[in-house]
Amino acid sequence: MTDQSTKFKSWQEINLFLLQSNNKDPLATIEELLVRFDTESYDLRHYQLIVSGERYNASINAAFAQSIIDFQKSFNEIVNSLYKNVKKNQRENIEVYFTFKNGSSLINSDDIFNLIYKLCETVFNKMNSQHIMYIAAFIILCFSSYKLAELYFKHRSNLIDKQIKKTEHDAMLQDKQDERNFLLQLLADKKVKATIETAGKEGISLRQKIIDASPKSGIDSIEINGEVLHKDEIYNLQTHKDETPCAEFIVTEKFKIINFSIPDNKKVRLEVRRQNAPKAPAFTLYGKADEKGALTAEEIGYICDAIKENNQIIELQAKLYVEGSVAIKGEIIAFTNEAPAAAKGNMK
Repeated sequence: MTDQSTKFKSWQEINLFLLQSNNKDPLATIEELLVRFDTESYDLRHYQLIVSGERYNASINAAFAQSIIDFQKSFNEIVNSLYKNVKKNQRENIEVYFTFKNGSSLINSDDIFNLIYKLCETVFNKMNSQHIMYIAAFIILCFSSYKLAELYFKHRSNLIDKQIKKTEHDAMLQDKQDERNFLLQLLADKKVKATIETAGKEGISLRQKIIDASPKSGIDSIEINGEVLHKDEIYNLQTHKDETPCAEFIVTEKFKIINFSIPDNKKVRLEVRRQNAPKAPAFTLYGKADEKGALTAEEIGYICDAIKENNQIIELQAKLYVEGSVAIKGEIIAFTNEAPAAAKGNMK
């Protein structure tokens, strides 16, 4: 057993550990995080947002209120992933409540670790209690820690997936004395793996939505689960200037559309997967690179028809920003001639 004094009790400790483990084996890093995750820690069991600034004393604006709505939507995606193949009449509707405190605007969620753990107990009832604890901790870590989600997605294809293939044939996830490579044992379960990826994706998306909701004046900093971002950093993240990918590529290929939103007038965001790399993590395509995100009505029509008529597949020319071998974001350059022909007929 791990000594209680070596347990991680705050997000600040976990963020520091991830920073110090930057060049270490990612599988060992994640395993150590799970083993040392203090399930009794108040900080780690709650999603926390602290807003500092002259106008934020136990108060928030409408944009931050929307972030709380976005939190529930993201949390619902995790719950839905766990409930996959579970009959609707056997599902529980899980709502998360938030507490506001004075001083800086301190916003605490319910005990989301407890909510996830109880749900995992129901869904993974054939697993031992220790494995269920690890699954709940892994979900919370990926959802609440941007750096851990980044680490997982960066190395998933090149490391974890390859090792999972070697172990999938074993009768895993039962009570076993040998706990070596327990992380691979957990990830061999498709539902666990899918839920971890959902948690990471939703956590990264929610973090960005909170950053985007931060006003350009009247705020000094925000703190998201121990990650402090000052106003200059917030501005850079809002304009995506601080992302420094390793490489940029212009590609023309097919993408699977997962989600489609227009947060501003004709400034489209497509959450997609590359058809030629289906196991790579989803990422966002911003359109359009040469028009600051704005698409024409006809181009938006192409997207809508691809969703309705072409099994959510669309072919685009895009600039991809790639870290390692994984695309982390992209910008739409042009639509190909193979965009659904029906789009033209639908435009008015």
